[in-house]
Amino acid sequence: MTYSHLTPILLNSYSYGLATDPALTMLHRYLYLAFLPPAFPHPDLMLPPTVHYLRSSGFDQAGTETLPPWMAQLAKLPTVHASLGTIFHRMPGVFDAIIKGLRDEELNLIVAVGRDQDPAMFGPQPPNVRIERYIAHSLLLPYCDAIVTHCGFGSMMACLDHGLPMVAMPLAGDQPANAARCVALGAACLVPPDRRTPEAIRDATLEVLRNPRYRESAMRLKREMEALPGLEHAVDLLEILAATKAPILWESR
Repeated sequence: MTYSHLTPILLNSYSYGLATDPALTMLHRYLYLAFLPPAFPHPDLMLPPTVHYLRSSGFDQAGTETLPPWMAQLAKLPTVHASLGTIFHRMPGVFDAIIKGLRDEELNLIVAVGRDQDPAMFGPQPPNVRIERYIAHSLLLPYCDAIVTHCGFGSMMACLDHGLPMVAMPLAGDQPANAARCVALGAACLVPPDRRTPEAIRDATLEVLRNPRYRESAMRLKREMEALPGLEHAVDLLEILAATKAPILWESR
């Protein structure tokens, strides 16, 4: 974050009579809720003593979503889902490379291209390839064996929540850092931006499907998250903070 990004925060603090906070320590001075497994942060990252780890709690349904009827007709093959989230999913050529790299393999490929893109724009596909605008991860991922993902935080946590290995294809923002951690923890195979070819995507996907260590690592992180307290604990912490107006340290849970 640059100084220009901090300026509005600093000016707003000053206008309310607060001391300036260029390091943004006030953001975690009393409580820092982290919805991720404790193993995920980089070992060199100095987390504040007020950090409390909680189970991830994603939201991807408005109440009416269902699985497509064709799910019941999928061949008995490994199922790979490809999604690039809701912001960078229109990046030219990425979905094309994924589809080209995987359409001829012995697997089911389910691609979600975004609500604002027409699946027909990718042309006719073989029976093992299904292209949709959107399928809720909470409905689809239990049927998948691997995910091709941009490693946006929400998508990444959904994969780990289901213990699924990833082909990590970061596009922008926090995604390269997220992908690097997934690779370091053994749950993902990286396809870097300068190697985003159909061949590299195919090789990485077959690697995570055939090498059990990726699934084992993802399942280890899943179990680590399942052992964490849920949202109800976050409510308890906030009530304690409101009552005591004092920092809540991890050791004092």
